[in-house]
Amino acid sequence: MADAGDEAPQLTCKFVTKLPEEFRVPQAALPFDFLINGELLRGTIQQQLASQGASVEVVTEIEYLPLQLPPTPGPSVPQDDWIASLVATGSAGGAYYSGSYDRCVRTVEGGEVVRTFQAGPKPVKALVRVPGLGLVTGDGDGRVALWSPEAVAGAEAPATRAATLQAGGEEVAALAFSPVSGLVAAGGWAKGIRLWASEAVERAQEAAAEAPEVSKKRRGTKGAAADAVVETEVETQAVLTGHSGAVSALDWTAEGRLLSGSWDHSARLWDAATESQLDSFSLGKVVYAVACAQEGPDLLAVAGADLAIRLWDPRASGEEAAPLRLRGHQHWVAGLAWHPERAHLLASVSLDGTACLWDARAAIPLHTLNPTSGKLLALAWSGDELAVGGEGKQVHTFTL
Repeated sequence: MADAGDEAPQLTCKFVTKLPEEFRVPQAALPFDFLINGELLRGTIQQQLASQGASVEVVTEIEYLPLQLPPTPGPSVPQDDWIASLVATGSAGGAYYSGSYDRCVRTVEGGEVVRTFQAGPKPVKALVRVPGLGLVTGDGDGRVALWSPEAVAGAEAPATRAATLQAGGEEVAALAFSPVSGLVAAGGWAKGIRLWASEAVERAQEAAAEAPEVSKKRRGTKGAAADAVVETEVETQAVLTGHSGAVSALDWTAEGRLLSGSWDHSARLWDAATESQLDSFSLGKVVYAVACAQEGPDLLAVAGADLAIRLWDPRASGEEAAPLRLRGHQHWVAGLAWHPERAHLLASVSLDGTACLWDARAAIPLHTLNPTSGKLLALAWSGDELAVGGEGKQVHTFTL
């Protein structure tokens, strides 16, 4: 009988299977994240359970899910001035409109600028795409205008406005469109939030297109004809009042409610149909950015001059109504954007020059991106691609 301490023969084995690909163990390791009672694990399991007040008499379920890996840097597209606003064009493959301090709108596609046109006499501070109608711009001169899809495409013809929503006034700082209500919202230094129905915008667009050619021209100082547009404003459906400071940010919820942020230190939730305020939330400092989750929980993100990003659930009450604070930026937060399809995934940009990716179930960022040494002012998602821009005069892209 062999001694128990003797070594057994060493054999080489290899596991194989004839199962379909989806049931096979992958060749490369799969990194996972872990979720405990609705919160991502950050630290040890013991620390997290203690912070949650878990009971030893209850079995705690720990859910594992794929880890969100760092995004891959893509092309950086140079422009001529600071970038104040970004919005996806809606086309596949990652394409964006950028609004700039040089008064121009640019179409960025395939890693290059394919179209540039001047949108007004002042910096283009806000952009929003209205599917089927075109691009709406808001500038420092108070003008809110619609440009047809042809005007912002990679065409050589001069761009002309398809309709004018607001011919001038106080600076426009924010625009938002709701596919649910069909409303375009604009806010800025006038403090009120103006609303227009997309049907009215479409009628004005058609009227401008059908106007006699002579009415689309104005005479120059020496009698030369100059390009112009019929300056008939689209009828305003409503003006929401309540903010005592400039309205700096707007976004619509998936249900068609409007979220606004202001220099009066508040974020407010509105029912546009009844023109009434539903709720409000005070940050104590200027609000520069708001964003409404379109997938998953009905979360509202609010941020500004106090550095932290607050996640606010308008359905919660009591202690649950206290917002979750996300901390990671070292300067004012200038922009927020939820991923269009991935629940819980939020992006932010800051004057500290960084962009952060967040999971709403954790208070610290998933990843911090450093594309530039200058301030970041704008961001937009196009599918799984994130574009950011600002003082560095470039549109930087990252792909999940």
